[in-house]
Amino acid sequence: RDQLVHRESMAEEKAAAYKAEGNRLFGAKEYEAAAEQYTLAIGENPEGHVLFANRAACYTQPDVGKYEDALADAMKCVQLAPAWPKGYTRKAQAESSLQKYAESEATCRAALQLDDVNKQSVLDQLQTLRDAGHVTDAEADAALADPDAAAEQKTKGNAAFAAKNWEEAIRCFTAALALNPLDHVFWSNRSAALAERGSTEDYDGALRDARRCVALKPEWAKGYSRLSLALYHTGAYVEAEAAAATGLAKDGENANLQALLKQAQVETAETPAVQAEMYRMRKEQRERKKMMDMLKNIPGLNMSNVHVNNGGAGGLEALLAGGGGNGMQGFGGNQMSDAQMRGMARAMASVERSGAAAAAAASAGGGQGGEEDGGDDGGHGHSHGGAPCAGHGHGHGHAH
Repeated sequence: RDQLVHRESMAEEKAAAYKAEGNRLFGAKEYEAAAEQYTLAIGENPEGHVLFANRAACYTQPDVGKYEDALADAMKCVQLAPAWPKGYTRKAQAESSLQKYAESEATCRAALQLDDVNKQSVLDQLQTLRDAGHVTDAEADAALADPDAAAEQKTKGNAAFAAKNWEEAIRCFTAALALNPLDHVFWSNRSAALAERGSTEDYDGALRDARRCVALKPEWAKGYSRLSLALYHTGAYVEAEAAAATGLAKDGENANLQALLKQAQVETAETPAVQAEMYRMRKEQRERKKMMDMLKNIPGLNMSNVHVNNGGAGGLEALLAGGGGNGMQGFGGNQMSDAQMRGMARAMASVERSGAAAAAAASAGGGQGGEEDGGDDGGHGHSHGGAPCAGHGHGHGHAH
């Protein structure tokens, strides 16, 4: 019996040592190596529920992406310790990563029934599900809502928005949504902050938030300004025009909506081919600027002294700006104006139409005979005065 106790004690010591090393590696973001240490620890202590939870945390890291394994570990953790809330959190995270959103929500709701649960972490996980497009149970959300705490986060978000600290504003509005996801203004404010930060992914998020805002408060005209702006920046110009028109039907004096309607109509006056080219070029220019900004913020990197074999002068900045090829910017990194892009979009669409017409004519001429020659589809771009803003556009307004 003494030998058995000794072996168990040695196993516990080994498991603790492996776990400690796993924790160190996890803190250093060496997740694969940390998972290996937790596996060794589990070998010594197969009943250690914390070890399974820790390994699940490693597997759910995007750099690792072993989500099925993470779910298996989380389920084992819950089996071993059904009253331990963190096991449910790990399970919900793994389910969410596997896009099993309904299951993840159910796991979150179960966790909230436990004693000593970290309620905020569960609320954050529920908000992650909403941000992934899952619509959570409204009645259950209402029962959990903390309007006062949410209002505090909103106030902080408004201050960050006014200071143009978009990251902090987004963080605060997200925290407010976790505390009260049924408040349409929180969705509206985060949509505005995402649109101001202005990456391609941000505009997708702004559109998601604007849609949710309108769904919660369809009679609120300002929600349609968020929706129109987000649709515009995701290239859905026809829908952007329709959203602005819907908002104006509810508040015909809304200046933001009036500007957004005009902005969208500049695009919808063009052919679909020109609209698609305008969106493509705007997106490329936006992403190029983001890359340039990232490189300029690298300490010690002098852009003017970085040289790349680019078939000519200009270095890395000129390469990214299109100096040596067919980019949309010149050698100095100057971005094309909206009018320049529009001219290029029309020219490219015209070339495509001519090519399609020629191909159709050639195909008809090489057929069985007796058919009329194919012709151009007759589509034309429309010119009109003035170009919309080349940046974020109108209608951002202010946080509420």
